Amino acid sequence: MLLAKDATQDWGDMAYLVTQFWPGASMDEYYTTASILWRPNGLPEGEAYHAAGPTDGGVLIAGVWESSDQLESFLTEKLSLHTSIDGGLRGEPEQRIAEIGNLVMANPTL
Repeated sequence: MLLAKDATQDWGDMAYLVTQFWPGASMDEYYTTASILWRPNGLPEGEAYHAAGPTDGGVLIAGVWESSDQLESFLTEKLSLHTSIDGGLRGEPEQRIAEIGNLVMANPTL
């Protein structure tokens, strides 16, 4: 059963969706970068959901963030400093950010 829920129901503030397409990137490059950016016990602070996969011409990443401050902090203080890791993602992604107006989950207990 799918449940549509207001994105602010659990977090209090607006949640944010970010997508990044890294042209020419491989999943190996993604994994190298993720291994440095992520905390040892999981996702960066503030990122609630994360998905990544190969697509025509590169790697597509989607994340749901609990707040714009946490997302901005990650993008400026972490990601921008680590885009020249040997064997990692390089350059700038094609990025889009949106306030989440509706979040649909198959399992509402997540």
